[in-house]
Amino acid sequence: MTRWEYLTAEIENDMLVVEGEHRQSLRGGMNYLGSQGWELVSHIDRIRLGHTTGHTLIFKRPTES
Repeated sequence: MTRWEYLTAEIENDMLVVEGEHRQSLRGGMNYLGSQGWELVSHIDRIRLGHTTGHTLIFKRPTES
């Protein structure tokens, strides 16, 4: 049975912020994560007072073990 690990990232001002630490351009960050085996599986819109204020992206990849 395949085991998965998960990673979250935020989109802030057209930048991808991975787990609150690493900032890259959105395209560069997505390409980097893809090259590391991460697959985008879902996203969550952050909504405040009826307006979208940001996005959380959820990635997964098979674990090494």
